[in-house]
Amino acid sequence: MGGVTKKSNKKILSIVVIATLSIGIAVIGIHLLNIDFFWWEVNEEQKEQQIELGNRALFVQNMMFDTNSQYWPFDIVSMVLLDPRFDDIVFVETWQEGLNSDLPPNVIVAWPTPRTIGVLESMNIRAISLDFEFEQYEFSDPITMEDVISRWDEVLDLWINHLGRGSHNYAYINFEEAQQAYFDEISAARRERGIPEPVRWRPLWE
Repeated sequence: MGGVTKKSNKKILSIVVIATLSIGIAVIGIHLLNIDFFWWEVNEEQKEQQIELGNRALFVQNMMFDTNSQYWPFDIVSMVLLDPRFDDIVFVETWQEGLNSDLPPNVIVAWPTPRTIGVLESMNIRAISLDFEFEQYEFSDPITMEDVISRWDEVLDLWINHLGRGSHNYAYINFEEAQQAYFDEISAARRERGIPEPVRWRPLWE
């Protein structure tokens, strides 16, 4: 039994490390969007649109959403920054809305998973431990899933600058059983609809 527990802990640790590295690379990528040389052929409106798209992608990663894309959610920042096939991300409340969406293929639809609940719970616990003042963001206390969907940009700011530390680790450890049940359900739904399982994204030039 002890050996199984050690293997499970190692698996969770390796997943957390990979996820952390992915988030770090994603944050660097989003910050690069603010460097002027990156925009030699776009106007100011296009620049703002691309920055918002990058932030939406970063939000999907940080809040551990799933998507209707054919690629893994952890690849979403690279996808929207480097792949011209994708130029918008919208958020919905459930996977049923996401998989049944009739939006065009250039639009990625994203929704919360059980791990998202874990991230949100961790953020609220951290807010209590820090005696964080939500009033400056005009949020209710605690942050709700409704806030996550409708005020995603402010939730992203809270995650990056104040409350995100340790949230992925918390979600992996405490919500893995619920996440596995979700994986089973969403996989069955994809098979029923003839949708292939997501794979790693690869650049078009590979």
